Amino acid sequence: MGSSDAPKEGRNPDAWIDSDVENCGETRQELSPSERNQGCKEGACSLKRFDQDLFKEPPRRDDCPICLQQLPLNRTKWKLQACCGRMMCLGCSFELIKGSLRGKCPFCRASHTSSVAKVMEWTQTRVEAKDANVIDFLGNCYSMGLHGFPHDSRRAAKLWLRAGALGCAASYCNLGTAYARGEGVEKDALRARYYYELASIGGSVVARRNLGIAELQAGRACRAMKHFAISARAGCVYSMKRTRQGFLDGHATRVAYERTLTAHKEATKDMKRSEGRSQKALVS
Repeated sequence: MGSSDAPKEGRNPDAWIDSDVENCGETRQELSPSERNQGCKEGACSLKRFDQDLFKEPPRRDDCPICLQQLPLNRTKWKLQACCGRMMCLGCSFELIKGSLRGKCPFCRASHTSSVAKVMEWTQTRVEAKDANVIDFLGNCYSMGLHGFPHDSRRAAKLWLRAGALGCAASYCNLGTAYARGEGVEKDALRARYYYELASIGGSVVARRNLGIAELQAGRACRAMKHFAISARAGCVYSMKRTRQGFLDGHATRVAYERTLTAHKEATKDMKRSEGRSQKALVS
């Protein structure tokens, strides 16, 4: 192994991919919607600062407050309690249904109900309390017409924007997808990427993967590999495959590739443990 493969103390874990983003000749040329009216010099400085935030290691996903294991990467395997806005993994949700708290929320002790009117009442209360997760949930309900809510893509986009501003990275990811597809908003690839970037900064692995795909399609392999490496370390299988291909193509050193692979295995091991509990609860 050559000296160039040795990790350097204090360097960003992704510095192994060609070079730092600002020095690799691949920079984000377009301005975000909030930057379009700024002067050229000020806008360029803003882009550089934004990139510094974009390629920082994102925050770790929350743990399930019941089993204390990291919540799964797939948010459909989370359980949102509409009564109080708390989250837990599906495995804990199913186990609690069969346990001593059968029919009651483990956090606020509210009784379970199948009444759509009651769920709407709880949801409205949490929305008024500016609960980002519940606002995101409400946006999903309007987007897909779930739980008695009418299908309204435009309203869903507004709710996702509000939830994103309150700190829900998944909402910004949903909003990016809405702009990419033109669902509820005018189709706008630049705004789609902008909201994917905000979601990535907040820790959305799906948004980070989507950015990697977009950068790769645009021919910016350096930026793409950085996105794939970060999302691979968070447990994204697709991104790990792309990172491996980047290593084979010469975009990565062996040391950094192995570090990313180790982190990926640790992340997926935690997720498999949590998802295994959910599956076991379903079939038991």
